[in-house]
Amino acid sequence: MVRLLNGIFGLAVVALFVGVTPQKPERIWSADAAELRRIADLEARFENDRSDPDLAAELADEYLHEQDPELAVAALRSLDAEAQRDPVVQHRLALGYADLGQISDAVASARLASSRCMREIEDAYAPGLGRCDETTLTRIEMNREALERMHRWGIVDPYQDPARTRLAYSLSYRVARLAVSQQ
Repeated sequence: MVRLLNGIFGLAVVALFVGVTPQKPERIWSADAAELRRIADLEARFENDRSDPDLAAELADEYLHEQDPELAVAALRSLDAEAQRDPVVQHRLALGYADLGQISDAVASARLASSRCMREIEDAYAPGLGRCDETTLTRIEMNREALERMHRWGIVDPYQDPARTRLAYSLSYRVARLAVSQQ
């Protein structure tokens, strides 16, 4: 009886391995070879210059586009202190934290980006990089409003509640559109 069971088990294992075909591994990122070279070039430039907020924002955008928010946040957090004060960098951090499901951190970064951008616009003599204009502020404000709404609604991970996440962004877009149309 034991031999019979061992024989059946052996045949089952052989059948399992014969039926399994090797699969080609999936690519980690969806980018083509030229795009990957461009990202590698950005990474190399960023490794040599941690003080350029434009370069860091561009690299973070690439990481976010490839759905790798951990790398985006890590790159932005590795900037030197002065560059981290940039409103555009804070805005990208908010986007990265939101993609990671860290809504509280995303809201804090979005609020910081919003206040710094407003300060740059209101005070031409404010120390900073002078990178904010009304369009940038509107984009930052729309994102901040959506993130605050998601936080109030208790959305922890935007990917787990896509319907209410879309609604939060849709409502913030409407508010911004109404503000622009009233001017």
